[in-house]
Amino acid sequence: MDKQPKCHIALVWRQLDNIAGGVEYFSINLANEMVRRGHKVSFFTWDEIGAKPFFPLDDQVNWVKLDLGNPGFSATWSVRLKRFFQFRKNLKHASPDVILVFESGIFLVVRLFLLALAYRVVLAERNSPSKHKYLGKKSKLFSIFGHYFASEIVFQFTRYKDFLPRFLRHKVVGLPNPVFSSPMVTRVEQVFKHDRKTILFIGRLAYQKNVGALIHAFLALAEDYPQWDLVIGGGGPDHASLSRALEGSVYSQRVFFLESVKNPQSYYSRADIFCIPSFYEGFPNTLAEALAAGLPAVGFQDCCGVSDLIQDGVNGILTKGAMTGDNLHLSLGTLMNDSLLRDTMGGNAKLSVSKFDPSIVYNLWENFLVKGCRK
Repeated sequence: MDKQPKCHIALVWRQLDNIAGGVEYFSINLANEMVRRGHKVSFFTWDEIGAKPFFPLDDQVNWVKLDLGNPGFSATWSVRLKRFFQFRKNLKHASPDVILVFESGIFLVVRLFLLALAYRVVLAERNSPSKHKYLGKKSKLFSIFGHYFASEIVFQFTRYKDFLPRFLRHKVVGLPNPVFSSPMVTRVEQVFKHDRKTILFIGRLAYQKNVGALIHAFLALAEDYPQWDLVIGGGGPDHASLSRALEGSVYSQRVFFLESVKNPQSYYSRADIFCIPSFYEGFPNTLAEALAAGLPAVGFQDCCGVSDLIQDGVNGILTKGAMTGDNLHLSLGTLMNDSLLRDTMGGNAKLSVSKFDPSIVYNLWENFLVKGCRK
């Protein structure tokens, strides 16, 4: 007789189809690892039947696609009602021990779908609550409402609970993301030239990432550092506006946009500085991976997640003050001007993320998820 799975874990996310975001990367890796550890894992998304993941998903993970309308667009009420009944039917059939829902935006929808059903439903937030400083009071109230109905709330760092009302803080659990060490890479992206230096950013080109500040900073430095280029890896809604910001600049040929980042290790292995100018983060995977690859990093001191990973003056530089290119270019210039400092901080960078080794982090996640599972 086959050995029975230790626990049945259900992961819920709105859309997975060919999305290369940090949430998708983490959730797929978590699902794959829990399957390898002998647990049963189901993945529930709103995707259409032909959806395929950007990142490799283990064949043993049961991916349940509701296939009721395109999840990338607002659904009609009739579609929402169909999703309600179909989701409940699929979930009752699966009968998981724990349900892990990613992001507060979909959490309340899932909670409504689970009306009168008794499940342990965990909300896995992927951003710090500091994001509401930029998203507004309505976003904050909506998030708090979702937190109230969660069995537990997972943030990547326990300190994020201090942003929540006191009556919710007892629900918070701090569980970081795993950081994978960068293997030796022989293939090098063609955009990197052997006789030039590179500042690298990898991430979604959206408001949160504040990439315009990085471009502004680079253009302010370009004349004094003619041997340096800027590589921006990742697509997103701000791609067109960021490209337009370079129009007319004599230095535009030294800024490279690469929408598809299938092999980030080849970027890390060839870059000289990693810069993440975000307004807010939770646990920025690309920053952690860049540090693991030995890249000194630059970001803003007031950005949660970034300031939790960058140790100012040790493995990188935290820029103080307003999150603008005017401030950022001073920090970048310090590193661009000093190869010895880059080497020293790069060596410290690898050590700084060793505590996030996958074997350590996945043990923490497994212990949390199986808590209360049926024997």
